[in-house]
Amino acid sequence: MARIATLLLASTLTPVLDIGVYNVQREVVFPATVIANTDHVPLFTIQRDGRLTAADINTSATLGAGATVQLALYRNNVLVRNLTAATAAGAAGYGNSNALGPINVLAGDEICAVVGGANVTASATITADVRLQHGGRC
Repeated sequence: MARIATLLLASTLTPVLDIGVYNVQREVVFPATVIANTDHVPLFTIQRDGRLTAADINTSATLGAGATVQLALYRNNVLVRNLTAATAAGAAGYGNSNALGPINVLAGDEICAVVGGANVTASATITADVRLQHGGRC
């Protein structure tokens, strides 16, 4: 259950609005080794308190037999909650947040890809898309 921070987007590059709703999309390539079952990979850091209202994740190809990935919200390296369903194992996959209601987020929280089922044994592109809201009626 390690934190693999090598793919984390620098916080100075993470988009942020003072007031409004916007999407943050992050695309990374998971290497064929290094990431193990239950590891979480921070993709970007939330810059301001607000709300997360939707999240989606997909993989371009299999991560290896049995390996899945899902998005989760972490605070101080502790899981707050899963944001999406896990992708399918053994194939390109998609997970969304259809059952997710608005979630309050704090500055410094991390959106992470969490591997499950098995170790990553095949390289694939992971695309995460998160809708955030700041200011106004948060």
